Amino acid sequence: MLSRRSWLSPYMGYLGLSSRLQHGARQAENDQPSGLLPAYSDAERMKILQAINENGVDQMTSFDITKARAAKLHSWKTRHGPLQDLGDILCVEGFGLKVATKFFKSLLEPLESRSSGVVGKKRKAARVAPFITPAIDEAQRLRIISTVGVRIGVTSVSWARLEIGSSEAPCTLTDWHHHELNDKKLHLSELTRRCLYVSHQIPQADCYVLESPQMAQASSNPGSIDQQNVNIQKAQVAAIMSYSLMSRSDAEEDKANSLFFMRRFLSARLFNHLVGTERVSSEDTILAMMRTVFQCER
Repeated sequence: MLSRRSWLSPYMGYLGLSSRLQHGARQAENDQPSGLLPAYSDAERMKILQAINENGVDQMTSFDITKARAAKLHSWKTRHGPLQDLGDILCVEGFGLKVATKFFKSLLEPLESRSSGVVGKKRKAARVAPFITPAIDEAQRLRIISTVGVRIGVTSVSWARLEIGSSEAPCTLTDWHHHELNDKKLHLSELTRRCLYVSHQIPQADCYVLESPQMAQASSNPGSIDQQNVNIQKAQVAAIMSYSLMSRSDAEEDKANSLFFMRRFLSARLFNHLVGTERVSSEDTILAMMRTVFQCER
């Protein structure tokens, strides 16, 4: 009669083989990301490991790595000891193949190629939003000798005409006016009639400048019905006035655009009339300008 041990031996051998196969599969799976890293020479590998193991968080941030990742790497080294292989870095949270490759590349860069302590980082170009739309070229700017700035409020339209002087002579204010539309919602036909009347009062100029209207945005809280009506009427006034002023240019002549939109809140920012997103009165600025020009105290 076979002993119990001999009877179980085939199954024990099968289980041992299965365990070794599973362990080998897990080991291959763990080694797979390491194998996807770029191939480095022994000298390069030692240089990378030495830089990682000997530098702290502040020193590592001088390479192509964020401070948060450098802190995680330092914490991992504190718990598990120094890195023994380049693939060990893939065990650190936040380090994938792409991040590790960029980091290793910056560690191999010579010291002379670093710019202001940053290696491998390209400075992002400053995002400069246009202050006027459409853009105006230098040739057209030199041809402009007069301009009208139009301010469209909720219930009114105001404008000012300037004769643009040379470098020796200042600009001259030749016309200024303010016209009230109405403080209630008007039918589109009546609103068009009033806007066309205002447009005829605005003097001729080489170009006309308006402030860019607020862009329509979808919102789950659009506000009260009254506020929506105010915004709609203001947008209608801006559209009618823009079309009326743009139609003044001679379509038969090859001329550039004569209607421009200045970036929203730009004038308020230039004269410090903006508190948050609210404009404050410009009376003090106007009085200061008049005192400077006419050299009077009051």
